[in-house]
Amino acid sequence: MSAMLGEHRGNIVVFTGKNRAKIDRILAALRAGLNVLADKPWIITSADLPKLEPLSAWPAKARCRLRHHDRAL
Repeated sequence: MSAMLGEHRGNIVVFTGKNRAKIDRILAALRAGLNVLADKPWIITSADLPKLEPLSAWPAKARCRLRHHDRAL
């Protein structure tokens, strides 16, 4: 992750799969000024719920918005 944060080759980072530390990676990327696109789930245990709180404090321009799409086929 330090290489990702230190070598800005763009301004968007995409996180998919491996959910265990996804919220920590999301928050680190946002703090580094990167735009984030992440699949769900961001957290997998209720103990990680407080980690979502900082997202609501980001300015509206930089805030991460959740979109949830489920369809019955």
